Amino acid sequence: MNPIIVIAIVVILLVIFMYNNLNSSKQRVEKSFATIDTYLQERTVKMEGLLDQALTVLDSESEMYKQVSAMRSGFNGYQNASINDKVKLDNQMRNFYAAAESYPQIKSIDLFKTAAQTLIKDEQQIGAARRQYNTNVTSYNIKITSFPTSILAGMFGFNEKFELFTLSEAKREEMSSGSTYRTGGLDRVRSKNGIGQNNDSEPKA
Repeated sequence: MNPIIVIAIVVILLVIFMYNNLNSSKQRVEKSFATIDTYLQERTVKMEGLLDQALTVLDSESEMYKQVSAMRSGFNGYQNASINDKVKLDNQMRNFYAAAESYPQIKSIDLFKTAAQTLIKDEQQIGAARRQYNTNVTSYNIKITSFPTSILAGMFGFNEKFELFTLSEAKREEMSSGSTYRTGGLDRVRSKNGIGQNNDSEPKA
């Protein structure tokens, strides 16, 4: 067989393999996100009410008010938002709880106490799914930026990197110091927010 034809066949087979591999990786990302998207949608419904109340007790000129207002606006198009936008919103939601600890007027809202307890339960439900999503995203992002797959990724539209679910800096500090989001710190979360004790344990994020 003509060597040129052999090389051409090999190249074609390699392109098909890399394309299928990229497509499968992207589907794994989307599938793993779909697993937690239902939980995120339920959380946004709870958050909308909390943010609406927070806006009524915050100084309209404060930086926190601006951040809460921007977050609240982001929920308006949640249903049709991209995966990356939903991930950013979820990261903002968890950052909000950490930042709200410095605002007594927000902590005094009854809905905040209820939402804080719900957050603990939500984190238990989606923690493992979030880690799986991050694993799939990392694998996919590496593929679309590594040679020679990156060339094929650009040709076939696999060029958008997915966002990771991340911890806020405040939450990292809390975890490193052994408070708040470690099991031993849950009592402090509940006591600070007036939440009753229970036997739930919080998984590591």
